[in-house]
Amino acid sequence: MTDRHPGTQHLLGLFEYAHLPAHLQEISIPLRATALDMTEVLQDGPELTTGLRKLLEAKDCFVRQAVIDHRTTTAPTPEPAPNLATTECAAFKPMIHDDPNICFDCGLTRDAHEGVFTL
Repeated sequence: MTDRHPGTQHLLGLFEYAHLPAHLQEISIPLRATALDMTEVLQDGPELTTGLRKLLEAKDCFVRQAVIDHRTTTAPTPEPAPNLATTECAAFKPMIHDDPNICFDCGLTRDAHEGVFTL
């Protein structure tokens, strides 16, 4: 492609994908192929440059979405924290030997057990 306009060569270089992980390469490869196909059938000019730039912008959007998809499908789902405020306990039973302000049955503080919450 050295016989092409420097702007065309520059834009085609931005369609490289070897540095990307495999799951992103599969997004980039068809768009690079389209860019190369267009340079095979069209001459250099402002519309080719604009088309390549817009195709590059689209490729970047598709790759970003693939990154987002990959993060959301591979990230472990955290276990929800237990809601101690809804733990049912008939009556406050102090932990005599450890902390008399903590309920032996549910682990709530005396104030939380009695419905008094302080920040």
